[in-house]
Amino acid sequence: RARGWLADALYLGGEPKGAAHELLMSSRLAKEPAEAAELYSKYLFMRNYRYLSAREGKERAERYNDMLSTGEYKHESALRTEHRKLRIGYISPDFREHAVAYFLTPLLRHFDGERFMVFCYATGRSDKVTDRLRSRRVTWRDLRSRSPRTSARLVNEDKIDILVDLSGHSQDNALPVMAYRPAPVQISGIGYTNTTGLHTVDYFLSDEVCIPKGDTAAESGFTERILRLPHSHLCYAPEDIRTMPESGGEAPVRRNGYVTFGSFNNFAKVTDEILLLWRGILESVRDSRIVIKSKICSIDDGKDFLKKRLSLLNFDLSRVELRPYSPDYLEQYRDIDIALDTAPYNGGLTTCEALYMGVPVISMRGRTHGARFGASILINAGLRELVVENDINYVRRAVQLAESPKLIEAYHAGLRTNMKRSPLMDAKSYMRALGDAYMKVWKDFCEQPRPNK
Repeated sequence: RARGWLADALYLGGEPKGAAHELLMSSRLAKEPAEAAELYSKYLFMRNYRYLSAREGKERAERYNDMLSTGEYKHESALRTEHRKLRIGYISPDFREHAVAYFLTPLLRHFDGERFMVFCYATGRSDKVTDRLRSRRVTWRDLRSRSPRTSARLVNEDKIDILVDLSGHSQDNALPVMAYRPAPVQISGIGYTNTTGLHTVDYFLSDEVCIPKGDTAAESGFTERILRLPHSHLCYAPEDIRTMPESGGEAPVRRNGYVTFGSFNNFAKVTDEILLLWRGILESVRDSRIVIKSKICSIDDGKDFLKKRLSLLNFDLSRVELRPYSPDYLEQYRDIDIALDTAPYNGGLTTCEALYMGVPVISMRGRTHGARFGASILINAGLRELVVENDINYVRRAVQLAESPKLIEAYHAGLRTNMKRSPLMDAKSYMRALGDAYMKVWKDFCEQPRPNK
């Protein structure tokens, strides 16, 4: 328990590497196999915040598979017919007020009813967002307080053809259910950026930006086969979850006379390397400021901790504003001219929200699915020019944009309208592509030899 508390403190303080170590040690100390696996899963999630090679990441994830000693459903009697209505199941603890929810409504409202029946398996708590997500077209199952074994049995009894996990190794995830293979074909994606390590998960949902065809290095980091969509592997649908503030107001540089950069990302994603790039940007853009808004800034000790870290990196603290988390964080994008993405763990929802509020985001494309998340969002939003390939160009692009107030104004005025017309928010096209992908993997399953009884 003490190590768990320390892990929480290190994570809040922006030290995920230390938090990961404490979780790994906690897992080794756990007496029950299920608890050890849960803590190890949290460790895997925490490792995403800092660079890890594809090979090393895969090896560590596969150890999780070995910790779950479950029996698998064999599906000898599965109806292997290609041209029939498929039963699709989505399982997640996050059908609620959560970052993942902003990408879920297309799955539940815009699927082709001629080809698919959809079931939702909610393993987490419910709230007002859950009510918004529920649709008459979807069969809803509440699996809260059910054991993984019981949950898997219920999924299997629904005769689900394709089960899609939307949480990966995130908090309170459903991977222990997936380990039983309650459906003959299983996929993970959207809610997590890396491999599950589970041999019962057949595919990982990605796209041509995050893992292009032929990128064997990126593919080698997954135990799953890569299931690529032609455009974005997710679809942003914010208005279905909450009322979004208006965008398109005056760019702050016009009223302030200087450029304001910003980061509203989880501060655990902010490495010292990224901070040095931010310092370089501030030093290159005269009178510029940066706003760092995060939970770490919500307590005095957190602010002091962050100020010390910035001081060690020779920041001019007079040009840094630390803001606490607040419910009106979207409205506060009106104070930001240019947002700066993190690396190697890019922003996801944070990047979408900044763009939707009219704020351009500079993102650096890395070498893994998670490190190309920002690039995928920007390219599918029609903003390829904001994607850079290395540290030098990250600074250069931010400085170039900062020196073009008219271009900043144009972004602030038109980003939301352009986003709504882009593949990133085209729910119907997205669901057609996803539906085609489901039919393809089902066809592949039907062509496989039946397992031995």
